[in-house]
Amino acid sequence: MNNKLLLAFFFFICNQFVQAQHCEYDNAQLIGMLPHAENSNQIIEGLKITWIDKDGNPVLLNKTPYQDDPKAYSIEKSSLIAWRNPHLYLSFLNEKRNLQKRYFPFASNHYILISSFYGQDIFVKIEDIDKEHNGGHFETKIVTVPAAYILKLCGYRHPSLKHETTYKAINIELKRLDKDKKNAVEKQFGDYNFDGFEDYRILTQVYYASYDYFIYNTTTNTYIKDTFLSTMSNTIFDWTHKNFRGGQLIILNKLSRQADHYDFYEGKLTVVHRSICTQVHENSERSDCTIYRLKKGKLEFAEYLQGAE
Repeated sequence: MNNKLLLAFFFFICNQFVQAQHCEYDNAQLIGMLPHAENSNQIIEGLKITWIDKDGNPVLLNKTPYQDDPKAYSIEKSSLIAWRNPHLYLSFLNEKRNLQKRYFPFASNHYILISSFYGQDIFVKIEDIDKEHNGGHFETKIVTVPAAYILKLCGYRHPSLKHETTYKAINIELKRLDKDKKNAVEKQFGDYNFDGFEDYRILTQVYYASYDYFIYNTTTNTYIKDTFLSTMSNTIFDWTHKNFRGGQLIILNKLSRQADHYDFYEGKLTVVHRSICTQVHENSERSDCTIYRLKKGKLEFAEYLQGAE
């Protein structure tokens, strides 16, 4: 009897060891952050959030092994800077090993960090690096991350109720250093084409967050309106990682419209999701929509939604 108990115990230990060895994300954890201004719940764009140690120095790590090529490990060390959870329509990127391209449904559009945070106090430094673009200069702030806000990713492969119910984003309130917001509203400055020169934009439509973009031309030393960017709405610029997301609405005729969602794919700004919706009749609130998603570099039919609106 004792031999049977010993054998059962042995198999139990072996099973636990195997599970530990096959933990997804190599026992990594996720920290989600929602930085916002005073008296506002809207996330602040264009921030640089870095994992630092207790002395305020960036924590240096080997570059992530979660790359498109799983064999491409690197001995180069770099600081860990938060990125924005990718766009909802980029679910095809869940197949990628690169962490910064993976979509976590429970993390909304938050800033996220993924690493192994076990057994140490975690601090993050938040810096406003885009000047007036996000509505005013915000303070630099260092925040301690409570253990309750560090989510274990072991066991996570696809969207799961377990992670959705346990995930909590840290609410980080930042004070504006620039109290005069008029100039920030009229002209918002930023490097909107990532060429190293400051451009500006002017709000044209509040509901869809649409802007006219004026790009600095080094040859003429003047600002020239960018007709492509000016057709975009709900744009997000990530200056830290030189990334961009946005949408474009095209009216095809009285009953039909096309909505394109752009993101970087293999280094190029590409339509990753397209919906073409047609009203049943001119005064109808119902539309039938055909949905296309990017797959292996091409837009392919995904689904047909009847009565989508």
